[in-house]
Amino acid sequence: MWAYRKAAWAVEDLQQDIGLVYQQMGIRGLESIPGVGPQMALEVEGELKKISVPVSNADP
Repeated sequence: MWAYRKAAWAVEDLQQDIGLVYQQMGIRGLESIPGVGPQMALEVEGELKKISVPVSNADP
């Protein structure tokens, strides 16, 4: 549960919209957010896909 809170706080503190980070950088962009590790980035990606946030071809 703590990991989700830390990730939520990190996303809340972002200067840029999380959808924009994902669109421009894909999963690597999510992983670059402090407090968001690889597994949490996959969770966030899943949530973003549910709301139809497209991603660029940043990840091969």
